[in-house]
Amino acid sequence: MGMAYAMLGIGRVQQDDDEGVAYGIRNLMTATDMFDKAGIAAKAFVDAARTFVFIDNVTIMTALDDCKSVTKQIMEKANKVNQTVFFKPIPEQPDALPDRMSNIKAEPFPDYPIDPMWTNEMYACFNPQNGRKIQCGKVAEDMECCNQQ
Repeated sequence: MGMAYAMLGIGRVQQDDDEGVAYGIRNLMTATDMFDKAGIAAKAFVDAARTFVFIDNVTIMTALDDCKSVTKQIMEKANKVNQTVFFKPIPEQPDALPDRMSNIKAEPFPDYPIDPMWTNEMYACFNPQNGRKIQCGKVAEDMECCNQQ
């Protein structure tokens, strides 16, 4: 949503009129706030998930910081224009985001026919009830990793 408000704000600032710049600044302020909240949520997620999987938090945080810095630069320029040309107060609420404009629809996924080369034993391998229950954490020393029996 931060990117949506950033794009909406950039579009409003480019209108180059008093109403557009004022609402553009509000949208960019909202986007910056959302990027800050996303950064906090991303740090919490990385800390929680780090014990289970590797997450490249540098890439996530760098992308958020890049979005936030570009948004702040555009907002600072728009503030200068508003304070020297338009003198319009910043609205309390941002613009409403437009409805989703996607024309992508879900397509039905056809079932594949049963392959005669697969035996019942092959299909049984993919049944999750037949597998062992795996605990997260350190693997026991006596665990045989490659033996399914």
